[in-house]
Amino acid sequence: MISLRALGEKIVDHYQLNQAPVVVAVSTGVDSTVLINALLAASNLAENRLVIAHVNHQLRSQSVQEEEFLRQWCAKRRLTFVSTKWPRELHPDTGVEAAARRFRYDFFAKVMQRYHANTLLTAHNATEQAESFLMQVVRGGWLSQLRGTPEERSFATGRLVRPFLKISKPTLVALAQENHLTWFEDETNQQDDYLRNRVRNQLLPALQAENPRVVEHIGQYQTEITEQDQLIKEISRQKLAQLRQGSQYQLPKFKAESRLWQKQLLKQLVSESCPAVAIGQNKLDEVLEFINQTNLAQGSIDLGNDYVLEITYDLLQIIKKRP
Repeated sequence: MISLRALGEKIVDHYQLNQAPVVVAVSTGVDSTVLINALLAASNLAENRLVIAHVNHQLRSQSVQEEEFLRQWCAKRRLTFVSTKWPRELHPDTGVEAAARRFRYDFFAKVMQRYHANTLLTAHNATEQAESFLMQVVRGGWLSQLRGTPEERSFATGRLVRPFLKISKPTLVALAQENHLTWFEDETNQQDDYLRNRVRNQLLPALQAENPRVVEHIGQYQTEITEQDQLIKEISRQKLAQLRQGSQYQLPKFKAESRLWQKQLLKQLVSESCPAVAIGQNKLDEVLEFINQTNLAQGSIDLGNDYVLEITYDLLQIIKKRP
């Protein structure tokens, strides 16, 4: 098993973290505990570059103890510690997980700006990736939604980096135990009130009983889906460029494409013209039927969110609804 020091130095080198201050999201769970201790053990990163950001969601009584523990832990090591509380009056009746995430990342963005940091590190791991994959399968949607969380993406004043996406939760637990680290277990993780907990406590263990490498295999599928999705989007953009005529697209050439490519091109066109529109399979089929069967010189079909696809003679375009 890799040592904490080697892990930390690998992260610092790979993501070039010695260029500017780094914000590390720490929850006192085992994942972020391993992350911050690995960074502190690294010989190639100055401790004064680290800013520890913590959110007390006020969803559990234990969270008060966790926040105070982390505050003292950082003070002992002279680390910059910044925390906030999610006001109880902002807690929604439904969609708590999504609302908490929005609050958390808004806070992280402010911390990055305050300390002139260009990197936010979070400790999402391969097991969580597999859980998200299974949750999306249960909920349904597009194949591209199974890609998983990207390892690195633009965020706030710089980028968001998740260095543990290839490391499983059991590996992180073993690393924490081997190095006698102190972390807190969220007791609500054992309750099956949320879909993620049911996937974590029931579905994923059942799959791992069939094959212990299922998390690794899901990660491989996600990598392949990501690569193929990127390739399809690249070709779709090239095809759309060939159909473009000013701000519109040539209808006869669009109809000349196979039905499969029409679907891909329409998805790409919607994502570029109105990214706020969440178009589903049924609506996509309905729009394609309208495009291919209409004999009107002019016509339009609603896409939702105040957008329409409009046909004018031999041209089509996506525009905002006219008053």
